[in-house]
Amino acid sequence: MRKLTGVVGAALLVGCSNPVYVGDRTWAAGWREGTVEVVRSQARWRTGCGKPNKAEDQVAVVHYRSMGKPRWIEISAEGNLMPPPGVKVLFNLNTCELVRL
Repeated sequence: MRKLTGVVGAALLVGCSNPVYVGDRTWAAGWREGTVEVVRSQARWRTGCGKPNKAEDQVAVVHYRSMGKPRWIEISAEGNLMPPPGVKVLFNLNTCELVRL
């Protein structure tokens, strides 16, 4: 019985250690989970990935946690693709892709 409890406990710890995302959207590839806090028409900071903004682009301020600390990143996208504030998203720190969960 002790062995079974130990095996189940170890399996739970291993299974919960890394976030599991859909398809090829893995943690190692730069994908993180966050929440859109604000959507605005112009960036206040340098947008993530250093991408230049087009005039028709909107900027989402995405809140996420890294190493237990709160972080924010601005990600630009076309207005019709931008999720509204309060929506959970997946975003890529390397490519600044934004996907609604």
